[in-house]
Amino acid sequence: MKGASQVYTDLNLIPGETQGEKLKKAAEKAKKKKELEDRKKEKEYAAALKAQEDQTAFKAYQEQKKAAREKRVTERQEQKKADELKRKSLYNVINTQVESLIVSKTGKKGGYTGEVKLGTEAGISITLPNVKREGFFKSVIEQDLFINGKFQKKKIDIYCVFGEPYKGAGEQRYINLAWLIYILNSTLIKNKMWSNTKNAQIICTKNEDLCISNYYESLISSHPANVFFPRRQTYGELIWFPTLFSTKNGTHKWPNDYPKFADNSKKLSYFTDIFINMNQIKKHIYNLAESGKPSLNSLLSNISTDISSASGNAISLKLITHPKHQECLLFYDCKKIKDPVKNPPVIPYSVPMFANHPAGTIVRDFSFSGKLPSDAANLSYALNQDISEVSESDIAPFLSYMYSANTVERSGPNETVGNLITEEQLEDIKLKYRETYLKYIDELYAAKIKFGNSPNKDNRISLRDALKKHIQYPTDDIIASNKTAAPTIPFTTSFTIDGVNGFRYGDVLMFNGLPDRYKNNVVFSVIKINHVISTAGEWTTKIDCIMRPNITT
Repeated sequence: MKGASQVYTDLNLIPGETQGEKLKKAAEKAKKKKELEDRKKEKEYAAALKAQEDQTAFKAYQEQKKAAREKRVTERQEQKKADELKRKSLYNVINTQVESLIVSKTGKKGGYTGEVKLGTEAGISITLPNVKREGFFKSVIEQDLFINGKFQKKKIDIYCVFGEPYKGAGEQRYINLAWLIYILNSTLIKNKMWSNTKNAQIICTKNEDLCISNYYESLISSHPANVFFPRRQTYGELIWFPTLFSTKNGTHKWPNDYPKFADNSKKLSYFTDIFINMNQIKKHIYNLAESGKPSLNSLLSNISTDISSASGNAISLKLITHPKHQECLLFYDCKKIKDPVKNPPVIPYSVPMFANHPAGTIVRDFSFSGKLPSDAANLSYALNQDISEVSESDIAPFLSYMYSANTVERSGPNETVGNLITEEQLEDIKLKYRETYLKYIDELYAAKIKFGNSPNKDNRISLRDALKKHIQYPTDDIIASNKTAAPTIPFTTSFTIDGVNGFRYGDVLMFNGLPDRYKNNVVFSVIKINHVISTAGEWTTKIDCIMRPNITT
């Protein structure tokens, strides 16, 4: 209720709050504020506590994760070491077999020679007796090879030579390649140490017709410390292992059961009897084991490299699938020229490409091209020692001669002897070739004598270089040399015919339209087949071929 008068104005008739009520209300407000602040602090404390707990837990998780990671790293390192030791144990297997046979023959174990220190103080040492061992032995073992779905026994000749190959070299032990392959078959493949192949034994035996190499009358090893060829180990006055094979008058005498690397009567060589130094085998196995990626192929590739280098590239061994026994692998010399008597020729299919062919022509277009490779250029040294000065007229008759296995007798409608090479040119080429052969054979003999007098690295390199030159000119007769050392220019052909299905990779073809020197001495293998169908529906087939020597002619 409100009223007004002349004395009082705006008189409030509603009773106001008392002082006590105001205090009470302020206290409640302060209490609520404190409760809010307390709850906020509790939340902040709880959050901080949770964060601390989470951080501790996260830290513990991180430490656990780190420990697990370190454990895995340690386990991998230990496994790597175990695998490395396991792979290196392959050499121990080989060494154990070789050493046990040497001990059984000599009754002596390999020992230390010279001074052996027994303490850190000067003068505390003892000299052990020199355990000298030397000898040669042969044995015959049987190996089970998985052939035609069943295991068959193959006899393998194993050989070992041990002793000092020359004065001051220390004891060296060599085993033949066939024995090494036997151990790989019986240990490495069987136990799948370096390989997961099933029944993929390697055939490398002397009684295998494919395990042979070309015959070179003067071939020796340019690095006998790594590998040497039995009965081809005379270097001037030095005979490799002189105390074993030398006579009192300074000549050599081979035991009756000593392997014969080169057979002069059969004109072939047996690479299975090549001797390999045990130290070289150990080096390859250890290096491959430490690489972490060892393989059977890598090991044999290294052994092949040693043999190829020592032979002046005359022998090049490759691991291939056996052509007759697909379950087996074959260690094969890809430099070997096959015997045409034992290997009947594949009759090539004559592609009709001219209208005068009995079947007419099926060829729409035809191309024929080639490039002179470096090995052919190297052989032109017979004409001129400076390759930059060899003229086209000089090299043309030489290459024509190289492509004519029947140089004097060749004839045909497309060419005669006269338009390729004259008799005078032929005799001149033969003479120059013989002169080059004599030069390089003299250099080889001189290098052998020099190496025999001092078998150091420099003389070994000189012997290697001389041997490589000799292998390019292995005989004094260019016709005989062409059978093993002549290069082949890699001509390629390409032709297009109406669409047809039936050609296969590796098919052997010949083209009657080519000059006789190609028809008589080379054939062409199919390497590519391309079918094309045009938008008009026309089907054509393009065939690419590469030339290879027809070694059966």
